[in-house]
Amino acid sequence: MKKYITKTLTLLTLSSSFFILQGCGNAKSDKKRATAIGKSTSISYSNSQNDSSLGRVQMDTLNSHLAIVLKTHIDGINSKEATTFSKQTDYCNIDGLQETKNFGETQVHRKLIKYENCQDDDTLQDGNIELSYSGADEDGKYPMHVELDTSDIYLFNKVNISPYTHIEIDNIKYNGDDVESLDAVVTGRVLIDGDDEFTLENFRQRISF
Repeated sequence: MKKYITKTLTLLTLSSSFFILQGCGNAKSDKKRATAIGKSTSISYSNSQNDSSLGRVQMDTLNSHLAIVLKTHIDGINSKEATTFSKQTDYCNIDGLQETKNFGETQVHRKLIKYENCQDDDTLQDGNIELSYSGADEDGKYPMHVELDTSDIYLFNKVNISPYTHIEIDNIKYNGDDVESLDAVVTGRVLIDGDDEFTLENFRQRISF
């Protein structure tokens, strides 16, 4: 059932620790765990769609899961050494493959990433995304602007992001190596845990970790 979102509020979500997407490995397991959102995360949001009866629980679920996806990908950029300008195919830590094609320079870069049932300690990813960033340092880390686009269905744990969804991340603040806060705008369709479905148009969030 589609829910259309327009309200503005601030909420505190779950406590635990974020897990960063790892590079490659060869351990095998059938276990799939859900990543928990880190610390106390404040998320405010608004957009211009029609009013709806979306409840606090549904909004909490949507925002906490989207925050995990965004932070994981930014942490993934920042955990790399200088960008490798080649095609890379890596085994994921537990199971599956991740194929990455790189384009551009170190500070302004674009990645085409194909996940094939890629399981790490706390994430399961499947599908294709395009991840672009700019304003990074000379090692390709700590970008100021990030965009994530889906070309087909992209699965991240319990989050199912539909094709042609666009997520734009700006105003990223860092505290050392950690993402402290960011602005995100989402346009597209998001399904969570096979139940809650959200159709978003310029869905704006300010997330503080």
